[in-house]
Amino acid sequence: MNRKPHDFDAAWAEEDDEPIVVKLLDREWQCKRPSEVPAALLLRLDRLMLAATAGDVPDDLVIDDSLSPESILRQLAGDTNVDAWLAAGLSYRRLSAVSQHLNSRYRGQSTAAA
Repeated sequence: MNRKPHDFDAAWAEEDDEPIVVKLLDREWQCKRPSEVPAALLLRLDRLMLAATAGDVPDDLVIDDSLSPESILRQLAGDTNVDAWLAAGLSYRRLSAVSQHLNSRYRGQSTAAA
């Protein structure tokens, strides 16, 4: 049986890869395109969350500044957006809500309105 392999490149070429747009502070903000967010970031977050849930962080899991809430948000939304939101005095709770929304969107999950 000679089966044709699934062509991920062709499928991805047809995907919608528009920037994620959020509206806050009375304007729309373009964040990164899904293809611009490295899988390594989300996989490290998954691994950290699983380890924390189990109460056992493996020795080979490096927890550095790249996993800080601010760094994660910057990797999802972009430095310019985050700098503007911080300069506008956006509260931590609201900034966290934006981060959670973006995290879900980049994972391909639907999100409820905030």
